Amino acid sequence: MKICNALLCGFALMFSACSSDSDVADNERKDIVLDGSEIAIVDTQISTAFDMLRYFDANSEQANFMVSPLSAQFSLSMLANGAQGTTLDELSKVLGGNSVGELNALNKRLLSELPKADKKTAFRSANSLWLNNGFNILPAYSRSMADFYRTDVATVDLTTDVAVKKINDWCSLKTDGMIPSVINSPYSGDIVFIILNALYFKSEWQQPFKTENTVSKEFTNSDGTVSNVATMCKKEYMPYFKTEKYELVRMNYGNGAYAMTLLLPSKDSSLGEVLQTLDAEAWAAWKSNRVVKDCMLEMPKFTIDTRFDLDGYFGSMGIKEVYDANKADLSAMSDRAVHLSRSEQFTRIEVDEKGTVATAVTKHESWDTDVYFEPVEFHIDRPFAFIIEETSTGAVLFTGRVNKL
Repeated sequence: MKICNALLCGFALMFSACSSDSDVADNERKDIVLDGSEIAIVDTQISTAFDMLRYFDANSEQANFMVSPLSAQFSLSMLANGAQGTTLDELSKVLGGNSVGELNALNKRLLSELPKADKKTAFRSANSLWLNNGFNILPAYSRSMADFYRTDVATVDLTTDVAVKKINDWCSLKTDGMIPSVINSPYSGDIVFIILNALYFKSEWQQPFKTENTVSKEFTNSDGTVSNVATMCKKEYMPYFKTEKYELVRMNYGNGAYAMTLLLPSKDSSLGEVLQTLDAEAWAAWKSNRVVKDCMLEMPKFTIDTRFDLDGYFGSMGIKEVYDANKADLSAMSDRAVHLSRSEQFTRIEVDEKGTVATAVTKHESWDTDVYFEPVEFHIDRPFAFIIEETSTGAVLFTGRVNKL
């Protein structure tokens, strides 16, 4: 039996930039109100986001990393539309939908509503499906990709340099050049399709740091070494929460629809120890018990580039059959027998006085087969973690750790 492969690649990009005063006018935050079934799906996906963070914290040798749960969610959802049987069951359990229809409806809402949440934030998602010559998808699958994910579909010879350039150019265009390449060379003749998801987010801190307050300070790395790093400083009222093991503070972007939460372990706790206890329940406790405090925040500027294989992570979450040439059922996508051979994610994040720039690429290959005013000092001078979310739904866009600067 001839074995063919396909690639599913999703990537997310988040930028930050300054806006004029006119941009602030009439920029009231508008919550995305979810119904019961949508809340259930998002709750599952929030849980999965922290599973993803814990998995790579435990398994990655990279000192610093970032992953994009939302990018993985959209790309896997596109794949789920082509799955049947146990293959679909495994995907649905991780994605949280009782049916593909429910999942598609939620994703369509998010793709429509996330860009409207904040006029000072530019958010968009782009999807594409690249089919190798001779590989056809079923009409129903094609309609779902168009109707729910606005997917561009192209048929090309994926074994050529021309196709590689077209795909990389698409990635570069959708990420404003932040992710210029996701494929280094042409594929073998067994490649059958590539799915791409791109997220783009451009915003600024609600209260930016002043560049003149940025100074060099010591940062104690996880290995005990000390680095001098550019550290941003500001005083601001922020939601704050503290336990014996760690403390958290939240900084808003734009009108507050999007926010970054910073997690700083106590000096007696390691970041890894804390992250392995961070789950959806702990996250909910933070949201229920946080109070607004007058915080003196000191935070290093940082940049992280990451590339991860996702096969092991997805396998740990129970997504296994889709990678098995003898068991994968993607018959709702094509009449041909196909399975995934590889999944990857590429990310980049830059944090400075104005805000945040973050990128992520997820790739899967498939084969034919109340208010308090007590001042708080929040000095990030040792390893920390961060979570970027849409605040009304709780959707997690990015999450990661910083162990060394």
